[in-house]
Amino acid sequence: MRTLVLFTATLCLAACARTDSGIASKVFPLEVLSLVPLTDPATHGVGVSASVRNIDGYTLRSATLTIAGYDEQGTKTTTDYLLEIQGPLSAKDNSGIVAKKDVWRGANVRCIKVINAKVTSMDYATDYAQGIVARKIVAGQDRSTCREF
Repeated sequence: MRTLVLFTATLCLAACARTDSGIASKVFPLEVLSLVPLTDPATHGVGVSASVRNIDGYTLRSATLTIAGYDEQGTKTTTDYLLEIQGPLSAKDNSGIVAKKDVWRGANVRCIKVINAKVTSMDYATDYAQGIVARKIVAGQDRSTCREF
């Protein structure tokens, strides 16, 4: 019996193992389909437009993307912006376009990147992606509007 308990505990710990990046090794349940800066010459503001898809088999309550703005040289220019996407977002469902105008006013933002992401499931369990893992949830050519600095 003791061997069975130890074996089960070992399996549970192995399932929860984290990679060197600190993120669980499972696939993050959200994909960012588009991420575009919105420039408004009248207000000298820069906004954000994004669309996400739930790639998991479970319904998501909400998603939050932490977005950073950068200038032409790749220097972070502003405070980060939290783009909240409210659900529910059913399995394999798309959020549609979520746009916020004038997130950064008077800033020299030329490109944006997702630096962190958080999803909350219907039972309030949360999952996080940070750094390179967060950038990889952005689909294809839209991974970043920034050229690699």
